[in-house]
Amino acid sequence: MQARKSAADSDETCNAALEAALCKMVRESSTTTKQQGLGAVFVFGEKTADENFAAVLRQVLHDNFSNGASVIPVRVEHFSPDLAFAGSRVMAMLELSQKAFQRELSTGGKSKHDEL
Repeated sequence: MQARKSAADSDETCNAALEAALCKMVRESSTTTKQQGLGAVFVFGEKTADENFAAVLRQVLHDNFSNGASVIPVRVEHFSPDLAFAGSRVMAMLELSQKAFQRELSTGGKSKHDEL
């Protein structure tokens, strides 16, 4: 008869897989083994309120970034986690940034091509 895994064993297995996936994401996004620091971490989606997820994320931040222990992940609730809207949201934010940049150039008396 095969012994059944306890809920704690199952949670540890899931946590290990989650931690490995987050660490892989950090490694693939960088050329250094330990990042210098983070400014902010934004988390959005349906599982952001899960305390277990937050604990694993905090551990990964602590292990991989010099200031990881002091960075508190921020839940972003007003953004839609639906990937169908991600592209349009990025384009809208890019447009707003571009307009702000153009206003800054015009108030400084520079042309659009001075930055080149």
